[in-house]
Amino acid sequence: MSPIYIGGSAGATSMQTINTSPTNITGWGYSVKCDATNLYLVVNLPSAIGQTGSKIDVTKVDSTSNYVKIIPYDTQTINGNTNPIYLYSNSDAVTIISDGVNCFVIGDNRGSVGQSKSFLGASMQTSQTSNITINDHIKFDTLSGSYGGDITFDSLTAYTNTNNVASIGRFTLKASKTYRLVGKVEYTTFSASTGVLEYAWYNADTGTKVGNISNLASLSSTGNDIRSGYSEAIVSPIVNTRYELRITGATNVTAIGFTNTTTPTAYIECLSTPANIVNTVDYLEVRRSGSNQTGLSSNSDFIYNTVMSGNIPYNTSTGLATLTGGKTYRITTINHISDINTYAQIGVYDSSNTLLSPISELLAVSGTSNNSSNGTIDFIYTPATNVQIKIRAGITASTFNLRSDLFSGMTIQQIGSTAQTLNSGTQEQRLAMSPTDGYEFYQIDASSGKYIYNGGGWDKISNKAYLKASNVVSVNPAANTILNFSAGVISNSIKANVGGGRYTLYGGAVYELMGVQVLSENDSGISYQFYNYTTASYIGEKGNAADVIGSAGTGTPAFAILKCDVDTDIGLRCTNDSATVTATEGNWLRIVQLS
Repeated sequence: MSPIYIGGSAGATSMQTINTSPTNITGWGYSVKCDATNLYLVVNLPSAIGQTGSKIDVTKVDSTSNYVKIIPYDTQTINGNTNPIYLYSNSDAVTIISDGVNCFVIGDNRGSVGQSKSFLGASMQTSQTSNITINDHIKFDTLSGSYGGDITFDSLTAYTNTNNVASIGRFTLKASKTYRLVGKVEYTTFSASTGVLEYAWYNADTGTKVGNISNLASLSSTGNDIRSGYSEAIVSPIVNTRYELRITGATNVTAIGFTNTTTPTAYIECLSTPANIVNTVDYLEVRRSGSNQTGLSSNSDFIYNTVMSGNIPYNTSTGLATLTGGKTYRITTINHISDINTYAQIGVYDSSNTLLSPISELLAVSGTSNNSSNGTIDFIYTPATNVQIKIRAGITASTFNLRSDLFSGMTIQQIGSTAQTLNSGTQEQRLAMSPTDGYEFYQIDASSGKYIYNGGGWDKISNKAYLKASNVVSVNPAANTILNFSAGVISNSIKANVGGGRYTLYGGAVYELMGVQVLSENDSGISYQFYNYTTASYIGEKGNAADVIGSAGTGTPAFAILKCDVDTDIGLRCTNDSATVTATEGNWLRIVQLS
């Protein structure tokens, strides 16, 4: 279901104009016009206490680059965190509602997030025959399309490869936001069959590489031409920053691009502002780093062992990323492999090894060097239920290695109507829905507040964190080993599966922890207790489960109340080493934020 946005004149009855900083909004029920013509504006929200259902509209009315920064009252939150909200462009606007304790964004017309967001596409319409050596960059010169004011590109300034100055082909991204950058060199001409071109996204102010390296290599001693993959990056600049698609390797290159046809292209979009990264867009960037993954063959999983950024749960040991049912994702992967004689086929698979995507094939460039050009996948996927996905080799003709020096990796980005702010509406609208497990909804009328669908009904959780996990098998666990629950249904300040069944609880809150195990028939018994990995100590009361006269035995809950002053990792552990048990269906773990 697409988000329902409530805002505008229905939420405000009085008008206030702000052009000095800092300024307090007079009260709830106001429509606020912010004129930042002469300076950056800091705007303070009033307290949400006792203002259930009241709204404030805030709009930026000037066309300057000065931002408007909206700050929650004292320690109160917006969408579950204390981050401010930014308005950057003319007519950027948000509608904010109080639940009587904190605030939520229920209407969002910013160029960065919400119903529309900033993007920019560019291309190079002439073949680049000069400045085509290492540390040069692609001279993008033509705007393909754009929206919003967060991204600009330079098509006029004289070319230079000097860092931290203006140049044709460089893109400027505004600070305090998260962006996805995609760049592709479609066609290159070489002077010999040994020709190679490599390129990657760079921070053009600092000269730092931020994306994977993509390469093109000559396949023919006659035409010496090849078409290949792309470079991708996710960045969050803290100041306005220039980026470029930089040449990192060049051998026998004579021209990049072919005039007006197969030319380099770039696409950049704004994923989110700081206040909405978790609540607006799911995203992930992972890479292979440090060492190659060796000895891969048919039916081998690709393990990207480093998380670069993102909020989608990912296991760096198994290569599995957890996607939420009902959301739409764009999954892309670029891989560089070595020591392959002929070819390898790869695809996106689920945890049961079912192929989800079209197959991509990596071909060896040379029978002598046995190195391949990069294989790519670009796949749109909407899982019906929560699912774990991975990149996996299908049919291969030989063993091969996944290289780390050229940044093999995967990115996942939530897209479409699901990549919006918190769904909201009336009680009638909520009860008429048939959502997936874990769906969140803010109710604006009677009994207003935040609700989460638990698979069979609705739980009201306001802005408190909530986790439900189940359906796990633990065979013969030894003493002091963790019981590995699934990622489960998660909201707000809980992060799943730090390492096989562990969860991170964010600091500054109090949590209630409960967990139960169920034994299969003829098992002897098990004890279990929550474990604080941050302090290396058991916490709370033990739970126990025992065989009941040859039939399955349901356990008593392990229970703990934990106040987290800092971010804390916890898990449910087996505490006895004499059990020979097989925990089957019926196991569950629940975490609820109390305050």
